Amino acid sequence: MPYIAKKCDMYFTLEKKLERFLRVTLGAYHVPDDIQRETIAYIGKLKIREITGQVMNKLFMALAMKYDFTFHEANTKRK
Repeated sequence: MPYIAKKCDMYFTLEKKLERFLRVTLGAYHVPDDIQRETIAYIGKLKIREITGQVMNKLFMALAMKYDFTFHEANTKRK
């Protein structure tokens, strides 16, 4: 799966990368096509960028507490 290492850009967006990952993974487990489509459609409706931002903020906050460094959430928001 070399596409996983490829950095997202305007042509290969996070959403396209996630869809490709799901198709490959679900296909490897022989999930029927209709279930794959339903799953991909459901995940496509999620605000994936917002969710990943929240997860990363929680991760860095936890690391800051464990390893005693300062994490400023305001510095992580993209424009």
